[in-house]
Amino acid sequence: APQDVRGGAFSIFNSYRYFPKSTIHVVVIDPGVGSERRPIAVKTNDYIFVGPDNGVMSWAMIDNPPFVAHEITNSDFMLKEISTTFHGRDIFAPAAAKLSQLSFAESTPWKSLGPEVKSPVLIPFPKTKTIGQEIVGEIINIDRFGNLITNIRSNKSIKYLQVVIRGIDKNQIDGLSKTYDEAIDGALILLQGSTNFLEIAKKGGSAADALKAKIGEEIRVVFKTGS
Repeated sequence: APQDVRGGAFSIFNSYRYFPKSTIHVVVIDPGVGSERRPIAVKTNDYIFVGPDNGVMSWAMIDNPPFVAHEITNSDFMLKEISTTFHGRDIFAPAAAKLSQLSFAESTPWKSLGPEVKSPVLIPFPKTKTIGQEIVGEIINIDRFGNLITNIRSNKSIKYLQVVIRGIDKNQIDGLSKTYDEAIDGALILLQGSTNFLEIAKKGGSAADALKAKIGEEIRVVFKTGS
């Protein structure tokens, strides 16, 4: 969604690894464009990310360590005229094009970008906690279908018995479904999404609309181990 930095962080976190190593990703969700926020290029263990230093690349950076970030200050990596409202065109895309001509492995060309950023903005990935037979997590993303993606990673050794949303019984979901179609029309279901996180969906509709759910809301999953 526009200006959704955390949503962008989740999107690139879940997609970068499916690209060939050394791929350059230009990531631009930039509500602070033209402000004092820094334009940066980041080299992780296997990839390059170019975008604003606002945390939008942070989950991918943390997931593929080690990483080094440099502020883009060298005018050779930009267009001659820089708009205050369109750095995606004037800085990030040209910098990515220039970086594609350099060696991924060598550090010297990276220093020509600009000074190293010792403390880039990093958004902490939300943690889950286990209390007895419950996993407590939260909604970290809502996709365009209204599916609620949680920060609870799916585990095949665990049998999920029940989901309670906001502690309200009528929002309770029993068991784990394999597909979006494995329910009666209008029913809420829990399933393992393509991101390997548990998600809540509504067959033929939007779980977000049905539950009036928001990112950051708590989700509790009751489970038992074994068969």
